[in-house]
Order: sequence, then structure tokens, then C-alpha cells
Amino acid sequence: MSAMDEQLDSLIEHAKACRELPGDCDPEEVISRIRAYLEDFDSWQKAASELDASTLSDDEQQQARSKIELLGQLHAEVSTRAETAKERIAGELSDLHKRNKALKTYLDRYPSRISITGKRKG
Repeated sequence: MSAMDEQLDSLIEHAKACRELPGDCDPEEVISRIRAYLEDFDSWQKAASELDASTLSDDEQQQARSKIELLGQLHAEVSTRAETAKERIAGELSDLHKRNKALKTYLDRYPSRISITGKRKG
């Protein structure tokens, strides 16, 4: 197995790992796995552009073609997954900003100092 095949297999495994994350997974985990996948994808793409396909046998070309087709399907799924995570994180940030605004409004309406002891008589 050539280094290119190993790199392609590793890339496919990363894509499958990204695809199999549960929907309610921690956003940090989703981002880190997608980042690792994209780094592998970038390095594979550079190596693939330097490869001379004419040096491969017909069998090797067919095998590479089927792996690349699988990678294309997985890449589309990972892209969809990244878009879904982006929308979810944007929604969570929006909720956080709303809560922040409500809290600031509450704090602006009341005195800046709250005394627990109460007022002294006399």
C-alpha cells in the first residue's frame, strides 16, 4: 500500500469519525474533529495534485477512484454536519446575547449597591 493510499484511508476514517458524532455533541468536539479532518484533507489534496496518475496501474486507478468517490460522499456529509453545527452554535450565541442583554437591563434598573443589613434607625 502506497503512502497515498494510507493518507486517503486516514482521511476517510477522519470523515467517518466526523459523520458519526451525535447531534447533541459538545461544539468544541465537533470543531476539533472537523479541523483535524480539514487539515488531513488539505495535505492529501496537495499530495494528490503532485501525483502522476499515469504511473498507476489500471487496478490501482480503479481502487483510488472508488475511494475518492466514497470520500466525496463523506465530504458532503461532513460539510452538512459543519453547517448544522454552525447554525446550532449561532443559535446558542444568540440566546446567550439575549440573556446578557436582559441581565444588563435588570442591573441598570436597580441600585448599584444592595445592602443586606437594611437602613439604620435614628
